[in-house]
Amino acid sequence: MSIRPIDMQVMIPKTSEIGQQQQLEMQKHITSQQQFQVQLQQQEKQQQQQVLKSNESGQAAIYEREKNNRQEHSSHPQKQKNQKQKNQSKNTRKNKGIDIRI
Repeated sequence: MSIRPIDMQVMIPKTSEIGQQQQLEMQKHITSQQQFQVQLQQQEKQQQQQVLKSNESGQAAIYEREKNNRQEHSSHPQKQKNQKQKNQSKNTRKNKGIDIRI
């Protein structure tokens, strides 16, 4: 396919327009990639903050459980003493009386 001289006169002024259009298309791809990269970085930051926040709440729950366990262990010997005293008082009551059945 050959180019005629008339077509050449129309094509030469349009080459600069076509060059600009191609350059804009290339820049669109580059800018879209940059925007996508920025979005990914923002998502990563948000995910990192969410993980930290969930860890803080988890640590608070663990702290509360440990605190309750400490209180139970510290009161545990007292509970055992109270139960022994109750059992002894029940045993002494049983031994004092005579139970006769006919």
